[in-house]
Amino acid sequence: MFGRIGKALWEALYGLYFFIFDRFFIYPIMRAASSVCQITFMNLGYALRTDEEKIRDFTEKWIPTTDADYNHILLYEKCLSMHPSYPSLKGISLLEIGCGQGGGISWLKKTRKELSALRGIDPVVVDSMNGMIRKGSADALPLQSATVDLVINVESSHLYKNQERFFAEVFRVLRPGGHLCWIDLRHDYEVQDPYTQSKLAGLVLVESEDVTAQVVEGIKKTAAKYDKMLEKAPWIARLFSGSLRETYCAPGTHSYNRLTTRQKLYHCACWQKGAQ
Repeated sequence: MFGRIGKALWEALYGLYFFIFDRFFIYPIMRAASSVCQITFMNLGYALRTDEEKIRDFTEKWIPTTDADYNHILLYEKCLSMHPSYPSLKGISLLEIGCGQGGGISWLKKTRKELSALRGIDPVVVDSMNGMIRKGSADALPLQSATVDLVINVESSHLYKNQERFFAEVFRVLRPGGHLCWIDLRHDYEVQDPYTQSKLAGLVLVESEDVTAQVVEGIKKTAAKYDKMLEKAPWIARLFSGSLRETYCAPGTHSYNRLTTRQKLYHCACWQKGAQ
């Protein structure tokens, strides 16, 4: 009995620590490290299945597989691949919610010149990219209603304090017929929550996929890169090396093991706002 209580208490304290760390410490640390380590992406990464030729063919036109950001970019492309017109996004107005340091926005600006508009929203703006990225909250988007064709959200929504409001805001800013492409992780007991929350917001599920295994394979690539970066990082980043390794789910960490044992799951989905 006491063993179960102790384990539950440890899990609760562990979760509370990383809840606080991810929300209040990770961005200042990453800002300090980014100038030295050239960090542009903060997602876990993705490794393609053999049958995902469409994603592979498009991505490798723009970036070699040996590039340090390759697996991070694949996570973006996997998310975008859920859109019915992928890989072309011609004439589409795109908004990324939770765009972090702007790595995804930079990639889209380079590879999707056919977009009619490209914007990003994040609570901490490291680089506004000439106004392309604005400061804002996912549960109170600083945009007018029905002004966006496609919202993407990459490994971000699990940090939101009001996820129901996030989906409601996405519904509000989407034009009728617009799409939300989303990719993120949840505890096994929470994995259905985004599907319930999006439905309550009025979004209609188009497609979803469990991509946990591909993310685990991607982590093996990205974590090796980050481990090398930590060796050269400023002292403040090295001071939190254990917490940072948990954040990017390095093999051997508790967070990595929760993915391999499927205590946490990684899903990708696309929803549509109905025509009105």
